[in-house]
Amino acid sequence: MADFITDTNYYFSKGNQLYDLKEYDKAIIAAHLSRNGDSDDIIYLNIAMTYCMKGDYLKAVKNYAISLAIRSQSEKAWSGSGFCFFTLGKYEEAISRFKKALEVDPKYTQAYLNWGLSLYCMKEEAEAVKVIEEALKNSSLHKSTISERYKLQLSSAEGRLAKAENEEGKALLKEQING
Repeated sequence: MADFITDTNYYFSKGNQLYDLKEYDKAIIAAHLSRNGDSDDIIYLNIAMTYCMKGDYLKAVKNYAISLAIRSQSEKAWSGSGFCFFTLGKYEEAISRFKKALEVDPKYTQAYLNWGLSLYCMKEEAEAVKVIEEALKNSSLHKSTISERYKLQLSSAEGRLAKAENEEGKALLKEQING
C-alpha cells in the first residue's frame, strides 16, 4: 500500500517548485492539495497566478475572487485580477482593481504601472502619464527600475493593440473575453 503525504507544507513547497519549473498543471494540483484552511487565500492566489501564467485568465479571475473572498486586503490578488482583465481588454474593470490594490498598499508599483498601461490602451495618454508620475512619487523602487519596467510593459501593450487592429486579432480577443 502506498504512503500518502498529508503534510500541507510539503504540497505548498512542491507547488512553488513546479511553478518555477513552469509545470503549471502540476503546480495547480499541488496547490489544491496544500489547502489547510489557515492560508487558503494564499493557496488560491497561487492557483490564480498559475492560471494567469498559463494564459487561462478566466480561471485565474475566478481563483483571485476566491482569494479575495477569504482575505479582501490583498494587493496582489486585486492587482493580479486587474492584470487578467487588462489582458482580456476590459480596461475599465482592470483599472478599478488596480485602484483597489493601491487602497491596500499605496506603494504597490505594479498596480500603478498596469493602471497606466490600461489608460494608454484606452488612448488616454495624458492620464497614463499622471499615473506613472504617481508611481514614481510613491514607489520605493528606483526611478530607472520603474522606467524600464514600464517601457517593457508598454512595448507589450503596443504589440497587443497592433494585433487587435486587424480582424483576426479582434476575433481572438473576443474569443478570450467570451470564453
